[in-house]
Amino acid sequence: MFGNTFPSKTLPPPDSDIDWSKSIPEIDQQLYAKYGLDEKEIEFIESHVKEMS
Repeated sequence: MFGNTFPSKTLPPPDSDIDWSKSIPEIDQQLYAKYGLDEKEIEFIESHVKEMS
Protein backbone atom coordinates (compact mmCIF):
# COMPACT_ATOMS: atom_id res chain seq x y z
CA MET A 1 0.00 0.00 0.00
CA PHE A 2 2.65 2.53 0.97
CA GLY A 3 5.48 1.33 -1.23
CA ASN A 4 8.50 3.52 -1.76
CA THR A 5 7.03 7.00 -1.35
CA PHE A 6 10.26 8.72 -0.30
CA PRO A 7 10.62 11.78 -2.56
CA SER A 8 14.23 11.06 -3.55
CA LYS A 9 13.90 12.95 -6.82
CA THR A 10 13.09 16.16 -4.96
CA LEU A 11 16.07 16.13 -2.61
CA PRO A 12 18.89 18.57 -3.33
CA PRO A 13 22.28 17.13 -4.23
CA PRO A 14 24.66 16.50 -1.33
CA ASP A 15 26.92 19.38 -0.32
CA SER A 16 30.14 18.63 -2.11
CA ASP A 17 31.80 21.76 -0.71
CA ILE A 18 31.38 20.66 2.93
CA ASP A 19 34.12 18.47 4.39
CA TRP A 20 32.04 16.06 6.47
CA SER A 21 35.17 14.34 7.84
CA LYS A 22 35.93 17.37 10.06
CA SER A 23 34.82 17.81 13.69
CA ILE A 24 31.30 19.03 14.40
CA PRO A 25 32.44 22.58 15.31
CA GLU A 26 34.45 22.75 12.07
CA ILE A 27 31.47 21.53 10.03
CA ASP A 28 29.29 24.12 11.76
CA GLN A 29 31.75 26.86 10.74
CA GLN A 30 31.72 25.63 7.13
CA LEU A 31 27.91 25.71 7.08
CA TYR A 32 27.75 29.17 8.69
CA ALA A 33 30.11 30.48 6.00
CA LYS A 34 28.28 28.69 3.17
CA TYR A 35 24.94 30.22 4.13
CA GLY A 36 26.37 33.65 5.02
CA LEU A 37 25.22 33.70 8.63
CA ASP A 38 26.21 36.70 10.69
CA GLU A 39 27.44 36.63 14.30
CA LYS A 40 23.95 37.26 15.71
CA GLU A 41 22.49 34.32 13.77
CA ILE A 42 25.38 32.04 14.76
CA GLU A 43 25.03 33.06 18.40
CA PHE A 44 21.30 32.29 18.27
CA ILE A 45 21.89 28.83 16.79
CA GLU A 46 24.65 27.95 19.23
CA SER A 47 22.58 29.07 22.22
CA HIS A 48 19.44 27.17 21.18
CA VAL A 49 20.67 23.98 19.52
CA LYS A 50 22.16 21.25 21.68
CA GLU A 51 25.05 19.20 20.36
CA MET A 52 24.13 15.57 19.79
CA SER A 53 26.24 13.02 21.58
